[in-house]
Amino acid sequence: MRNLVVYGVGELGKLFGGAALRAGIRVTPVTRHANAREILDDVGDDTPILIAVGERELEVVLRELPTRHRMDIILLQNELFPDSWSEHDLTPTVLVPWVLQKRGLPTQVAGRSPYIGAHADLVAELFAVLGLPAQRLADAPALHQALVDKYTFILTINTLGLLVDRTLGMWLQEDPTLIWTICAEATQIAQALCGARADAAQARLATEQGMRALSNVPARGRTARERVERALAHATRLGLRVPTVASALSAAH
Repeated sequence: MRNLVVYGVGELGKLFGGAALRAGIRVTPVTRHANAREILDDVGDDTPILIAVGERELEVVLRELPTRHRMDIILLQNELFPDSWSEHDLTPTVLVPWVLQKRGLPTQVAGRSPYIGAHADLVAELFAVLGLPAQRLADAPALHQALVDKYTFILTINTLGLLVDRTLGMWLQEDPTLIWTICAEATQIAQALCGARADAAQARLATEQGMRALSNVPARGRTARERVERALAHATRLGLRVPTVASALSAAH
């Protein structure tokens, strides 16, 4: 029987873990209070490990990952960039999820979810089981664009949510000029974090399409303030001016 470890059983971890079970794959969960090293020591080589923890926990999880599993991880965080894994000498499969999964609610799709890496076939299989749209990427530049697109979307909507927690559809109707100003600043941060140029027009289009697809969803995510604070810390470190994002955080205090 094939195996999959799901490290972190929040909403996305449960979604993809459930898809794996439906595909006949044995799933081993690693919960917050479990002894992760003990569990992973019992997992065979080449077993894919879907790391579905939040951004705050990712650094610790990657640092403590046993060496023999470092080629088999699948990452799906919203704020992923090459430095997230290169500093740990990892070669991950990367999944950029344009899927919103809230407890007790149906899965909502904001767009096609790009993915690339050694376990791309498994990712494709899980999306097929779920009946959700996904897209296999061809190369590193395509991955960089996908990472910039998703970060731009996430930072834009959460910045808007700190100002007024309207739905995404209401924001598109009421103040598109502000949306695209924030979007441009978010893309600037994302490109710097990615260490590569990306198409800003594509990032804006992805953000607009995502907002339209999730038009009934409130802009402010559960970790909105934390995300915006982290973005401003990145901007300061990188010497970037993002006055609209900064003013949104100031207004929310």
